[in-house]
Amino acid sequence: INPKYKLYYEHAEKLLASSKSIEDIFNLSFDINPLNKNKNAFVYFESGKRKTIKYKDFKNETIKIAGKLNPLLKDITKHNFIALRISNNGYWPLLYYAILYLGYKVLLINNLIEYSAVNDLISQSDAKAIITDDNKTYNVTTLSLDKILSSNTSTCIKDFENEVAFVTSGTTGDSKIYVFDGEKLSHQIVSAYNMPI
Repeated sequence: INPKYKLYYEHAEKLLASSKSIEDIFNLSFDINPLNKNKNAFVYFESGKRKTIKYKDFKNETIKIAGKLNPLLKDITKHNFIALRISNNGYWPLLYYAILYLGYKVLLINNLIEYSAVNDLISQSDAKAIITDDNKTYNVTTLSLDKILSSNTSTCIKDFENEVAFVTSGTTGDSKIYVFDGEKLSHQIVSAYNMPI
């Protein structure tokens, strides 16, 4: 094995040896490893400025966002779907994991899907809230990214959910919802390690 890719293969082996939950994926992806702790996990641009989140900071940043999100979701029963529909930015992965960390399933909705179709998807999935940055109101509790970021931080208890729903773009017909658990996602991740590099 090329030493450059050794860490990735070690993570794949650890993932296969784990319970293969989304929490395992989170922990293995962002553990503080001497080889990657100071490397950028994500690079994004905000107001034209380059921003980064380092591997060593990702877990704490996720917990911080979960703490801001927690009081806003307090009236929603755990293990229900929360829709996530925001533009591609540095908060997307933090929100994705923060929702799961708090014990809610995530419904990932493509930001290009039309408003009326989004309401249909929310209804089909029985999602109880949506996080969005499009300044529209939906048929469920609607939380803007700005509202979350300006919310007071509360303590939150980790209750990792293990299901994520992906929504197809609908370019060849109606959008469809596919649900994956941690085991299915783990096998997808591990199969990527078998791709030619």
